[in-house]
Amino acid sequence: MTELKTKNLIRVACKSHLTGLGVALAALTLSACSSMPDVGARQMEDAALIQRVLTEDGTLRLASSECMRLHPQLMPLAYEAQTVWWQRNGQSVVDADQSLNKLVLDSVERAYNPTETTLGLSVSLQASLTAQENRDDLVDEDTDLESCRTLLTEYKQGERDLNRDEDLAERLPRLSQLAAEYYPPTSSDDEMLQSPDRSQFIAERLAQQALCEQAQLTPLVRQWPREVYNVSCGLNRQALIRCEWSECRVLP
Repeated sequence: MTELKTKNLIRVACKSHLTGLGVALAALTLSACSSMPDVGARQMEDAALIQRVLTEDGTLRLASSECMRLHPQLMPLAYEAQTVWWQRNGQSVVDADQSLNKLVLDSVERAYNPTETTLGLSVSLQASLTAQENRDDLVDEDTDLESCRTLLTEYKQGERDLNRDEDLAERLPRLSQLAAEYYPPTSSDDEMLQSPDRSQFIAERLAQQALCEQAQLTPLVRQWPREVYNVSCGLNRQALIRCEWSECRVLP
């Protein structure tokens, strides 16, 4: 097969996977896909897998938090549901998170690759946005006590485990391989949690919508899942944005 044919096939695969990855990720990775062979079909498949797992984890966190806010009496059930879901699914989430870290971050073991960084940040953004959309579909201001109880019980009893989707279950073993490939061992466990600017795209969009169109962000805290950004809007106008698990808020 000629090099031209190979590149064309990869571009077709990129377009196919971009549809599944969502509009935000598509917009951010189209340029990467056009500069082959930096991003190939397998890497896009891996990105989609990482995003799916992190989205499911984020959906649980956000939906259970919303149920607790609406119905505080469900707090024990919500915490129990999160705990047992993580006991069954946590290793896949950890592997997905470490794989994403490697896509986002440079390391001493591998030369800096802006294409991989763009793809990683795009996956992080889309996973967060999709989790928020899922939360809104599952729980809103009118969700009653029993509906929340049913949802949390489904998480607790395994009805919403990752392996309940047959296609996803077949692909989950790939995550441990990705974690090993994308994230070489570090000297301490703390370094594995250092993931600078994972929430940057989300924080920038919030700043532009809520504060000023020309917002300039400077990271102050870089300890995923908690990140804090200083926002400058000129003329000594400053604000802080705090992100936790890529859900960002302007601090009062």
